[in-house]
Amino acid sequence: MKYVFIVLFSVCLLVLEGKAQNVGIRFEENSDWRQVVKKATSEKKLIFVDCYTSWCGPCKRLVQTVFPEKVVGDYFNKYFVSVKYDMEKDSAGILLNKKHQITAYPTLLFIDPATEEVVHKTFGFLEKEQLLAVGKQA
Repeated sequence: MKYVFIVLFSVCLLVLEGKAQNVGIRFEENSDWRQVVKKATSEKKLIFVDCYTSWCGPCKRLVQTVFPEKVVGDYFNKYFVSVKYDMEKDSAGILLNKKHQITAYPTLLFIDPATEEVVHKTFGFLEKEQLLAVGKQA
């Protein structure tokens, strides 16, 4: 009986953890840039781009502590189509890196899908309140 309880408890935790992960920023799974632009245009939203690298500590901290926050997700999911690219590995990331000359990580871009130009840009780790303020500025 004890074993059954432990298994059921573990399953419940996994389910709750999965739901908790869905409350933050929803990043596009299809990160093809043309599709992102098309979606943002049709939804009349700006594009939010998390420009990161695999070795960047502050980038990892954003992903672990800020992007999953419900308040951040509620705002960003309403006003932006969000995508993230490794600036050294993803083909779209490499192209964006060249175009916008990203030199610090993380860099957060807010791009107008009509012109594909940056309307707002910031870099470095941001706490949730700071990220929300930057999103509202954009």
